Amino acid sequence: MKPPREPGTSYSKTYTSSWFPYIWLIYLVVPIFYLIRLPGDKAAIGLSLVALFTVFYVLGFRRRAWSFPAALAMTAIAAGLALLSDAGMITIGFFIVALAVFQTQFWQTLAVMAAMAAAFSYVLIAEFAVLSPDEWASLLPPIGIMLAFPFVMRAIRRSRELRKQLDTANERIRQLIQQEERERIARDLHDTLGQTLTLISLKSEIAGKLVTRQPERAREELREIHGTARTALRQIRELVTDMRALRLADELDRARQLLHSANIACAAEGFEDEGAVHPLEAHVLAYALRETVTNVVRHSGASRCEIALSVSETELALIVRDDGKGLPEAEDGQLRAGNGLRNMRERLSFLGGRFEAATQPDGGSRFAMHLPVASRGEAESQSETKEGVAQDAEVSKERAKEERA
Repeated sequence: MKPPREPGTSYSKTYTSSWFPYIWLIYLVVPIFYLIRLPGDKAAIGLSLVALFTVFYVLGFRRRAWSFPAALAMTAIAAGLALLSDAGMITIGFFIVALAVFQTQFWQTLAVMAAMAAAFSYVLIAEFAVLSPDEWASLLPPIGIMLAFPFVMRAIRRSRELRKQLDTANERIRQLIQQEERERIARDLHDTLGQTLTLISLKSEIAGKLVTRQPERAREELREIHGTARTALRQIRELVTDMRALRLADELDRARQLLHSANIACAAEGFEDEGAVHPLEAHVLAYALRETVTNVVRHSGASRCEIALSVSETELALIVRDDGKGLPEAEDGQLRAGNGLRNMRERLSFLGGRFEAATQPDGGSRFAMHLPVASRGEAESQSETKEGVAQDAEVSKERAKEERA
């Protein structure tokens, strides 16, 4: 069974499952060359230890569960060979380092390196009297490299893994941005064109009924349909360029026109205070008004619609009521919300607002949109946003004038 892996660590399957680790065994020829020159008994013991060292090395790479104990056993064998022959034998510790790099847990790497440090220190202390300055100079650098190498390699591998995770996270962010952009475009298309296309549909039905009875009135309706279609085309162009800034007063005029076309009486109040509304909040409320009025025309069957805007020091409230058949309910008694209402709720919640929809006790629907009023400090900190929205509104007005001309 493969031991649990430390978070953030991995090991190269290509390295540990191929022949690559075993090609380095050729360097064991060097200690073998020195061992065969020893007296008979020592040579036999030394060669046996080298054979055992090789077995543990191969076993450590072939069986992941044996990697840690094999590294510890090889450390003890290396120390034994150094005491049997000479201190230079500790350089075969590089084979141990190769296993230490691929330990599954960091504490295992630490344990192997601590065992190597202890074993090599014991050898150097035992051989202290017989080692010359030149031998010390030739042994200390390899020992330092051996003890540092596993940590350097783990740091490099960790850095590569973090880069891979970062690339994965960036790719995920890119996908989320694309998804959010698709959803934003879908919301904008729905909010911008839904009401216009509803108006075209209503006027087309009216023109169809009047074409034989009142041709002049039918031609007038067709001219209005043509103008509305041009408006829809302009809206699409503006949407492609950027989100168009809306004014509550302009949207109220459009709502009155749509309600009039559907033979629904309209009463509005409170819009004289529109100047006190932040442009960004007015933009969101205007979209909310557009969606709710479109919902009234399409689904309510009402004969009257009331629209009220109230502005206080802490909150903006836009209330839309009708005397129709109320809102549809699902089987669980909850109100069924279409894409338009969901989009509206998302736009309001983005600014910390809330949306309420309910069927009134005496019949009809009631939509309530609430937004917290931006403080003066927030307004000043968002000056760039205000200017940008205002500029977009001016551009929209100029475009409308050019098209009318």
